[in-house]
Amino acid sequence: MRSPNAGIGGRTQQAGTLVAAAVMPITFQPTLMPRSGLDQALITGISTSLNYAFAALIQDSIEAVALRGAGRTDPAKVDRRTWRRASIGLDLAAIGAGLAAQSALRPRPGERLPRGGARTAAWWLSATGLSGAVMGVLQELTGRRGDTQDHSLPVAPFAGAALAAVNDYRRRRWEARFPGVAADEDAPASAARSLAMSLGVTAALTGLAAGERLFAEAVGSVLERGLPGHERVYRPLGHVAALSVLGGVLYELLRRVDHRIERGAEQIEEAFDQAPVSKLVSGGPGSGVAWETLSRQGRRNVATAVRPAAIEQVVGEPAVAEPIRVFVGLESAATKTERVALALAELERTGAFDRELLMVISPTGTGYVNYVAVETAAYLTRGNIASVAMQYSLRPSPLSLDRVAEGRRQYRMLVDAIHNALNERPPEKRPRVVLFGESLGAWTSQDAFAHRGTQGLVDAGVDRALWIGTPT
Repeated sequence: MRSPNAGIGGRTQQAGTLVAAAVMPITFQPTLMPRSGLDQALITGISTSLNYAFAALIQDSIEAVALRGAGRTDPAKVDRRTWRRASIGLDLAAIGAGLAAQSALRPRPGERLPRGGARTAAWWLSATGLSGAVMGVLQELTGRRGDTQDHSLPVAPFAGAALAAVNDYRRRRWEARFPGVAADEDAPASAARSLAMSLGVTAALTGLAAGERLFAEAVGSVLERGLPGHERVYRPLGHVAALSVLGGVLYELLRRVDHRIERGAEQIEEAFDQAPVSKLVSGGPGSGVAWETLSRQGRRNVATAVRPAAIEQVVGEPAVAEPIRVFVGLESAATKTERVALALAELERTGAFDRELLMVISPTGTGYVNYVAVETAAYLTRGNIASVAMQYSLRPSPLSLDRVAEGRRQYRMLVDAIHNALNERPPEKRPRVVLFGESLGAWTSQDAFAHRGTQGLVDAGVDRALWIGTPT
């Protein structure tokens, strides 16, 4: 006897398609990081695939529990209508359980990742329950009286396309309330793109649903041969296996993308292919930091140090000194301990501790240092400044979240090393120490003083700190 979940009209496939298509427009929300067409396609494809896979797993698990609740483990020996109605009841229970869990796990400041993950799982549970219940009611309405077979219409692709178009319209309305968040769009053209986008993604989801269902059924059939019970009972394990395969593919894809980005960050640009001639910057004559190890952002930082002539031209007064710029790349030394020692040696070599101001910077994920902030300080001090930055990642900030802990520890080690070095000098011969961080650099440098408050800054000998664009 044919499975009640077979084909694109099956409740599992329809529920998964509806959830994935409905949330697809969220993937087009603007972020701080620009996206190419390929980037957007990957983000949308990965997101919709995961949403479909999780919804299919939850719905098939509900169907399996309902089958057992109907007193059978073999779909051929159970009344289909009883099974469907039991599934609807469990779908409704899933909605209530998911909403209750989301209410109990409301976002709170400083929450840990497992709590947020549990809240997301609860959302999937309630969203899948709602989609499954809707599909179940439609099955009841379209079934013939007394018929034991399913005649469910594949309405999810059409409903998903409609929901995707509606949610995309709501997204654009929301963006319109915040000028500058996204580029202005021509409304008719955007509506046409939204319709084409929703239809295309929904069509792709239909194909994904068919392939994922066949894979889950195949896994269930293999388990049926060696374990008691029908394939239908083991099909949720097939969905878990499908998710595992998808997760493995995504992990390998992201690993390759990260590797490509890191290689690009290490390449020497034509405009900065020669080491600087100044002894007061890392990578220059006498420096212990090899020019090739500074990465693209590090080479830009030290090669564009403000010259005394520029200071005099801007402020109308002679420069007091030539600014010092110390930068230690992620590849400049093997460990953070060695990188901190290298940074301290560079500060000693260049005479940074004799300057009026010492600016300790935590860069963004790529190692970028805001040149406006550093140059402004150089002009205001008439060049009597030294800045030091240490790289902790080679990837953009959104892709460097796994490096936050490393950046935090490294930055704290650098601040402590500077504090210890200055303690050996008379107070009148110590520079004022100021901190600066932007974006992920603001996060890592602030976290270096977590749970210590402003007293932690005072104890470290810090005079001032400026953090901008801290991720929330």
